[in-house]
Amino acid sequence: MSVIIRNLAMTGLVTQGNVRVQMTLDAIRSVVAQVSGERAIPLSVEHDPFCLPIGKVVEAWVEPLGNEHIAKGRIHIESPQLMKNRIDPAIELVRFNFANYPKPFQRRSYKPSDRNYDLVSVDLNNFANLKNYDAFAREVSMFDQSIICNHGIRRHSIDPAPLIEFITSPHATLAVAILLGKKIIDHGVTQVLNGVSALLTRKVKQVVSAYRKHHAQDNRGTVVQTVLSDGHGDDFQLILLIKIQPQAGIPELNLAEIVNGLRKYIDSLPDKDIDSVTVDLSENGTWGLRYMTTRSGKVIGTKECYEYTLEQLERIQNSSADVPPENP
Repeated sequence: MSVIIRNLAMTGLVTQGNVRVQMTLDAIRSVVAQVSGERAIPLSVEHDPFCLPIGKVVEAWVEPLGNEHIAKGRIHIESPQLMKNRIDPAIELVRFNFANYPKPFQRRSYKPSDRNYDLVSVDLNNFANLKNYDAFAREVSMFDQSIICNHGIRRHSIDPAPLIEFITSPHATLAVAILLGKKIIDHGVTQVLNGVSALLTRKVKQVVSAYRKHHAQDNRGTVVQTVLSDGHGDDFQLILLIKIQPQAGIPELNLAEIVNGLRKYIDSLPDKDIDSVTVDLSENGTWGLRYMTTRSGKVIGTKECYEYTLEQLERIQNSSADVPPENP
């Protein structure tokens, strides 16, 4: 394990897409205040959602820098332990205990007024200008007024990859309830899950279609991060990751398949300690676990996810780029 110091935020003008935004002293003080909150800011590798968190911001402060101010953070980077999956010993997992810093990780959640809606967040850096973002948001609202759009994703990458975050309203939480309850999925439940899957898939396809029309030209795949939650910040979340290549079709979100595939992992954790589970769709079309986080502040991931995270970290370090913490 190790400790590093990183810049978290700085006052002054910053560019978001082609829009210049003034970062105030109060804004960076709010970043510092979050470090003392109930949830920890994770260290991410280039804000890549396919990477598991390898560190936490454990202390933050503000310093003067010329005519501006800068927020700095002390980040604890954890060394993992190898563990065997209790249900299937052939599966290799890694665990980050964070025993000295047991706070759970920060995550996106609903505000009380948003719980009857689906939220779509994007990054202005993925649009040529604010006009194009506005056109995207209008198109989304035209086909579904229950979807609220914002450009709330903030990433410090020089050229962040295309990303859409889709946070579902309470109608999509059946899979979460089944997963936590470890219930047997019978024919009737499967039918309900298939109906919810079809609704989610339709909405995601509409959002991605509008995004493709209006976002800046980019040959990289677009990551769609779908968050299933019942709208309360302290409840369990299931996060689905799909990377869609330009012009490629949009795959189905098969919740029954996802829940069934996760049983061998979920059964190895105490129910009340699960905070979030992140799964992704592989190139061969199967859903699989990437990593889990717990309410006691731990991270448990597959060996493959950990190795991918190390590869991305090494790539960034070799390019002399900073590895910023996740922006909540």
